[in-house]
Amino acid sequence: MIVLYKNMYTFPIGEKFPNIVPAYIEIAKNSNIKYEWDEENKVLMLDRILHSAVMYPENYGFIPQTLCDDGDPLDVLILSDAALQPGTIAYVKPICYLNMTDEKGRDEKMVAILEKDPRYQHYNDLDSVPEHKLNQMKEFFETYKNLEPNKWVKVDNWEGYNKTIELLKTSHEKYKNKIE
Repeated sequence: MIVLYKNMYTFPIGEKFPNIVPAYIEIAKNSNIKYEWDEENKVLMLDRILHSAVMYPENYGFIPQTLCDDGDPLDVLILSDAALQPGTIAYVKPICYLNMTDEKGRDEKMVAILEKDPRYQHYNDLDSVPEHKLNQMKEFFETYKNLEPNKWVKVDNWEGYNKTIELLKTSHEKYKNKIE
């Protein structure tokens, strides 16, 4: 039997949660095209072309069945050499996250690796990610909304693996409480 998920927010969280979670890819690595899942129309829609001269440093999307303080699912950057096709579901291992706030509220950005990519299996916590890679991601989020009217970002500190697992559990509980 084939099951089609027309709502990516409800895609099954998986039996390995929170150590392995599904990620819905909205934006491919090295793209300046911002897509977002449109829940009302059940499609991936163009949100905007980034106004600044920047590109997403990694594949970007969200973790289904999570809900954060900004009213959206938990955002995720997936470290990989490959640009993943928007609309793809990939199983990922959480590594760390970046504390951030924007015009909508707290907006944490989780960093993960593909479950089955052997090139990144040695990344298992904040300390295992090269400092330059962390700085690139932080720089991207500090600048990507600079030229957009009425938008702003405040980037704060990084949190490690244990706090990331807590964030996943908390955001999943918020999601479950909202749908009940």
